[in-house]
Amino acid sequence: MPAVVGIIRNENKEILFGRKHGEENWGLIAGAIEPGETPAEAVIREVFEETGLHVNPESIIGVYGGKDQRHIYPNGHQVEYLTIVFKCTINGGRRIQRMKK
Repeated sequence: MPAVVGIIRNENKEILFGRKHGEENWGLIAGAIEPGETPAEAVIREVFEETGLHVNPESIIGVYGGKDQRHIYPNGHQVEYLTIVFKCTINGGRRIQRMKK
């Protein structure tokens, strides 16, 4: 399954993490590439859907796949992701509140 990840850093070089609805764990901003969508378009859409931020995908950090990218969902469905990781910069959208440590 093709997917994307957006690495978004603030002025202190901290990486933005998010939590999807119904999940307890924090993770990178990520999601599947939809049919007809380029990877760059997918990361722009996913970041906006999950954070409200508009980003520019500047470069590809890496591409990851194989058995280490296998995931089994609670309903038993299994996938192996081929994930393209983008370095992104913010160019608009709403501000995100910082979680206290």
